Amino acid sequence: MQASTRSGITDSHASRIAPAVALIRAAYAEALTVENWPKSPA
Repeated sequence: MQASTRSGITDSHASRIAPAVALIRAAYAEALTVENWPKSPA
């Protein structure tokens, strides 16, 4: 993916989004792990 000022996406903007994307990916991976856990009685 190319960062282009013409499309309104700048390196600074991408650097701000990157941590959020990492958190989302971590949360998604954690959710999948929790979903794979054995079902515990509620």
